[in-house]
Formats: sequence, structure tokens, C-alpha cells
Amino acid sequence: MKYLIILLFCFSTANAYEIQQSDILKKIAAPYDAAIAFYPASKGIVYVSDLKKATAGYLPASTFKIPHALAALDSGIIKPDDVFKWDGKNRGRDEWNRDMTLKDAIKTSAVWVFEETGHRLGQDVLNVYVSAFNYGNKNISGEYPFWLIGNLRISPVEQIDFLYKFNTNYFRLNQAAVRYVQDAMLSGSFKGCTQYGKTGWATKDRSGWYVGYYECPDETYYFAVRIATDSPEHLKLRQQLAGEAADIFINQ
Repeated sequence: MKYLIILLFCFSTANAYEIQQSDILKKIAAPYDAAIAFYPASKGIVYVSDLKKATAGYLPASTFKIPHALAALDSGIIKPDDVFKWDGKNRGRDEWNRDMTLKDAIKTSAVWVFEETGHRLGQDVLNVYVSAFNYGNKNISGEYPFWLIGNLRISPVEQIDFLYKFNTNYFRLNQAAVRYVQDAMLSGSFKGCTQYGKTGWATKDRSGWYVGYYECPDETYYFAVRIATDSPEHLKLRQQLAGEAADIFINQ
């Protein structure tokens, strides 16, 4: 923990990315109230569909499970093989109504597991990690689950910055913790690349997220898609827009 507090001062400044509005991404996002950010890492340029929307802050929803899980595992407060016991309460989703590991909870976006994780960590410890990660506005105040209804906000461009630093272990966390979360985000393959992603939906500000990256043989591409929607039927657009953006940039 002392080491991480030192890191708070070392890594408090975000990378100086060049941000460019892309006409192609703008065209993809145009039919929807959406923002797309896409980052081919070797170029040092984050391409966005709309500069204003891509730099505005929104509730992170379940994309916050990425930094949350990293904090839990790196601190040692949660062990990789810990099993969270279901209390028998029906939470409206069959995949949540069971015992599960942290990896299961990441994959299924189980809110109740991360409420328990947050309480085990405590606000002070979680604050240190969120500040060290320079995660959005770094404000985790508010009622639980604060990532769905509280004061934490993050932009698509800030999502890209965090994902890049997480994947390259810029934060110098326990490597096993990083690999654990990466494995939980593993989503399949695309054009010979390995895809990692995490979804999220916060009804309070209508934010539907899909964030992640494509590990390709010669490049890593990071993406963040945010759509405004009130309908669960529209959430499939998150992955669709990310796929359309990837189709443009990968293997050009």
C-alpha cells in the first residue's frame, strides 16, 4: 500500500495524446447518440467521432469493474480464488443468483459482488487506487453502487488512457492481478487479433459503454464506445459500433 501511495504522485498526469476528430468515426456514430474513441497505440493519436462527446464525462457503469477488480486484487484484500456466497436474494438476473468468483462477477457484471468488494476494500483504500489510476474525475463519493448512481464520471478519451496504462502495467501493479482482469475481459478474436472488452450500462445518465482493446500481432488498438440509451434492446449497438470502428482501423 505504501508503494501505491508513492505511485499516486508519479502517475497523476494523463498521457499527452493528440486527439483528432475522424470523419469516418463521425459517420459511424451519426445515426445514434454515440461517442467513439479509437486509439492505435503506435500512432499516439486518439481518433474520435465527436470531440465534445468524446471528452465529456459520464457514469462509468460496469466498466468501473476493471479498476475496482485491480484494486481488490493488487491490495490483497480479495484473493483470486475467493468465492462470494450468494445470499439467496433474487436480483432479477439468473447469472447473478449464484456463488461466484471475482472473474465471474466481471464477466456477468454482478453488482452485488462489487458492492461487497467495495465494502471490504473500504473507501480510503479505493480512493488511493482511483487517484493513482487518474480515473476520470476520481470522485467515488455517493451512495453505493456509486459507479451507477454516484458522482464518478469518465470520458471515452479518459477510458482509453486508463485502458492503455492498465494493459501496459504502467501502474506497476501485481502482474498476477493484471493478468487476472485481462483474462476476465477476454472476449474472442477479430481479424487475427485477440479482443478484450467490458460492457456497462448506467440508467441514471443513459450511458451504455463498451470499452477494451484488440491485441494484434503488430499493434494494439484501444477503443471506448458510449451510447445514450434507455432501452436494453439498443445495448447491442455498443459492440456493433466498436466492431465497425475496428474494421476500419485494423489491417488497413
